[in-house]
Amino acid sequence: MISAWWSWTLGVSLQAAALLAVVLALDLVLRRRGSPAVRAALWSVLLLRFVLPPELGAPWSVSTRLAESAAIDWSAAARPLPAALDAWLFAAWLAGAAFVVARGWRARRVLSTLVRSATTAPCEVELECARLSRRLGLSHVPDVRVSDAFGGPAVVALGGRAVIVLPSSLLDADSSLEREHALLHELAHLARRDPLRARFVRAVQTVFWFHPAAWIAGRRLAELREFGADARVANELRERTEEYRSSLLATAERRYVRAAPAGASAFVSGPSLLILRLARLEQPLWRTARVERAAGAAVFAALAFFVLPMACQLPGALGLDPVVARALERYQRAVDSDERQNCLEVQAAARVLQAHQLLTGEDLTSRIH
Repeated sequence: MISAWWSWTLGVSLQAAALLAVVLALDLVLRRRGSPAVRAALWSVLLLRFVLPPELGAPWSVSTRLAESAAIDWSAAARPLPAALDAWLFAAWLAGAAFVVARGWRARRVLSTLVRSATTAPCEVELECARLSRRLGLSHVPDVRVSDAFGGPAVVALGGRAVIVLPSSLLDADSSLEREHALLHELAHLARRDPLRARFVRAVQTVFWFHPAAWIAGRRLAELREFGADARVANELRERTEEYRSSLLATAERRYVRAAPAGASAFVSGPSLLILRLARLEQPLWRTARVERAAGAAVFAALAFFVLPMACQLPGALGLDPVVARALERYQRAVDSDERQNCLEVQAAARVLQAHQLLTGEDLTSRIH
């Protein structure tokens, strides 16, 4: 069991590290002018790499061709370790995962306590939230609470229910437009199922807590979710998007003392991200919304089909005898194509592999996927 864990973990980690270098380079190019939907597709593919088996490969994959040309063999890297070292590594991984789970549980308890201590919003605010929820196509209307402990407007997903928290300053009659825009932004997160996506990210980070790619991807996707929520609001407001931009800036200028607690999606983000959001809202986002969504879906599909199958097993990279390497190659082709012709040739290759196993104790056929 531990050997299988080691083989899976190391194979996935190496592949994710290689993919991280590519995604980081592309994201750096697209950060200023690229579509957030395309950037989100890049980072989503990287996270998907963590949940797919490292043995997944395809002859049409660009990754497979590159691995073959560079003589990279992921399976050869994940060779069995001594039993004692294997057990210590597994114990260290288990301890790290337990720490991440405990920290997340503590943050969730703090968040739940803050939500329970918040007061119920006035009836007119709840009715306004219900009206905007129907406008965005939500089937369930979230609860609305009032609290100044969240550093501004925020949405919190606790279990199966969502709660929107507003600061007391947005209850004034003079802040009605700003309150409407804040509610639209938080409801846009729910319409886009952003809390569910955030849970998937946290699950990957729990299992691969030691891998920088999981944390970098999580941070980038959290930023891009804010762009996505802004775009959804702009698609609803259209020509009135400038008013939304002004509300975002006005909320940021209030300089709330406290930042939003971990696990809450806040209306106002960090200074650097806020500048990028304000700059993007200067553009007519609703005119290119469908194109950007289609581009993001196309990039995700293309990367998942042509890049994610990264497995490559190179007999030459294993240091095999040339005769054994050719036999393994021939046997691999027969398995891949479900070959029925030239049976004698396939049988001869199988006998060579059996002889190699008798002499070395290594079953090369187990490497064939």
